[in-house]
Amino acid sequence: MFLLLAFLSALGRLQAHVGSEGIFLHVTVPRKIVSNDSEVSERKMIYIITIDGQPYTLHLRKQSFLPQNFLVYTYNEAGSLHSESPYFMMHCHYQGYAAEFPNSFVSLSICSGLRGFLQFENVSYGIEPLESSARFEHIIYQMKNNDPNVSILAENYSHIWQKDQSYKVPLNSQKKNLSKLLPQYLEIYIIVEKGLYDYMGSEMMAVTQKIVQVVGLVNAMFTQFKLTVILSSLELWSNENQISTSGDADDILQRFLVWKRDYLILRPHDIAYLLVYRKHPKYVGATFPGTICNESYDAGIAVYPDAIGLEGFSVIIAQLLGLNVGLTYDDITQCFCLRATCIMNHEAVSASGIKIFSNCSMHDYRYFVSKFEAKCLQKLSNLQPLHQNQPVCGNGILESNEECDCGNKKECQFKKCCDYNTCKLKGSVKCGSGPCCTSQCEVSYQHSLKVELWYEKSVLTESMCAQGAPFACFKEVNSLHERSENCDKLIRNFLLSTSRDVLCGKLACVQPHKNAYKSDIQYTVYSYIQDHVCVSIATGSSMRSDGTDNAYVADGTMCGPEMYCVNKTCRKVHLMGYNCNTTTKCNGKGICNNFGNCQCFPGHKPPDCKFQFGSPGGSIDDGNFQKSGEFYTEKGYSTHWNNWFILSFYIVLPFFIIFTIVIFKRNEIRKSCNRENAECKR
Repeated sequence: MFLLLAFLSALGRLQAHVGSEGIFLHVTVPRKIVSNDSEVSERKMIYIITIDGQPYTLHLRKQSFLPQNFLVYTYNEAGSLHSESPYFMMHCHYQGYAAEFPNSFVSLSICSGLRGFLQFENVSYGIEPLESSARFEHIIYQMKNNDPNVSILAENYSHIWQKDQSYKVPLNSQKKNLSKLLPQYLEIYIIVEKGLYDYMGSEMMAVTQKIVQVVGLVNAMFTQFKLTVILSSLELWSNENQISTSGDADDILQRFLVWKRDYLILRPHDIAYLLVYRKHPKYVGATFPGTICNESYDAGIAVYPDAIGLEGFSVIIAQLLGLNVGLTYDDITQCFCLRATCIMNHEAVSASGIKIFSNCSMHDYRYFVSKFEAKCLQKLSNLQPLHQNQPVCGNGILESNEECDCGNKKECQFKKCCDYNTCKLKGSVKCGSGPCCTSQCEVSYQHSLKVELWYEKSVLTESMCAQGAPFACFKEVNSLHERSENCDKLIRNFLLSTSRDVLCGKLACVQPHKNAYKSDIQYTVYSYIQDHVCVSIATGSSMRSDGTDNAYVADGTMCGPEMYCVNKTCRKVHLMGYNCNTTTKCNGKGICNNFGNCQCFPGHKPPDCKFQFGSPGGSIDDGNFQKSGEFYTEKGYSTHWNNWFILSFYIVLPFFIIFTIVIFKRNEIRKSCNRENAECKR
């Protein structure tokens, strides 16, 4: 009885949610057809689901429209921008068709159940997992789009767009063969305003899932043009809007364009869209036609009406993007779509079933690309769809299915930890790839053990940042609102136990006039703190040669007097059980490193930090200490005697000159006396 009540309760909650999307039909249990080929089963999948008592076989293929460095940005209550990577969502998306209806389309996310759309010839269905079900039960519902009277354009923009469209040509003009066009990429940056965020569930992962579903449908529509629509990043205004979203679409668009120029300059995109919710709008969008590669007009507004679902909203965004790439609305007397609804038809927003671009749209796109080249669509900035990046052992980059990657045989400096042939850890070594969760590697080298001197304002030097950040930046970047990857456990809160631990967590730098980092890694502007722009790179976006994450402060970095960073915490030397006292063992001319040995200051020689002229400092753990010690000993010795020789020369020279003058004068006097004596004798 209790299970029945729980089932009815879950079903009731889901029906309430589905009510905004469509009409509830029934509950089904999808059945997966397992393949013996693991590689094929990862790229291709087959599910059987039942709709109205009829089984349908869904043939699915993995689809990539999210880049590897896809980020979700949010603002905290203080107005600071944070980012996180929902990596677990990136390998979930599949597209395909139902075998019983060759002219059909299916778009599903298969992680944590099946979630997505099924479009047949004249009907569309949605599928979602049933909450609290232990039997893999899902709910099937028919998609709804109730209001056929919504208008895509703001009034004043629609008049402008109907005139003087230089890219619009007659259908009988010279055509360009679409099959000869190269694959192209459109990177879209999407922002969800507060009203739509609340309407979609007011929870980050729920809203992210829905936006990704919408972009998946949009991407599928544009495959006719060999155009991949990539969701470069997603920004959620979950607390408050960053600009006013009141007024007509053209007013919002102008405000958004000004805001975008100031705040999105560091985030790669070809076009940015602000998604807004309205219960009963008079318009559902505004943008600039044919301006996809014009940075002055690469923006748009898409309005989500209460009367439509995610399927209808995906059509709205597809129509707006169509206008951006040179399409116009279809003339029903000249344009047609075989057994499907034409996307650039005004009625497509409220239509069910499969949707494709018409012959007119195909012609418009061919002409626009051939005449205006659209160079921004021919390249990816630094975004790569997931399926285009296969792991390569020996390239020095830690990738999927690799435990470590220290480069090739010549480049690898961590051969005792990492096998450069297989990219696997050796023996019982616990690190060499990824965060060190337990113990450290047996061997480490100079640049991985480097201990920075402690400064009150910053613990960073040029080895990690072009310009170090103040403590306030570290505190902001490592706030409790930040979610972080910790020892391969994704999406868990990262808690720093003390204020000094902040200096060992996420790496913070200050943005100078040029790039803040010494690489081309995309970074995130967090906020203005104490007249500084604090920036930090995304977790997992760049790895050091030893496999540790560049997003975090390196182990061994000084975080206070007699303190250094270990595993993202600031530890005191004496707590590690090392018998190392800087006064006695290091003669007060060095500090203890994380191996309990002296890290000597420049001018002092390890292991006991005695004075040695010309010594670079360091420790016996640096890997090349003996060689460098001999070199500097010889150099110091020769320099020492050279200095004494020069000093002696300048001290003796005046005496030599005076002595020479005295001797010369004495000889002169003696000669003079000799002459006088000779004259006297005469």
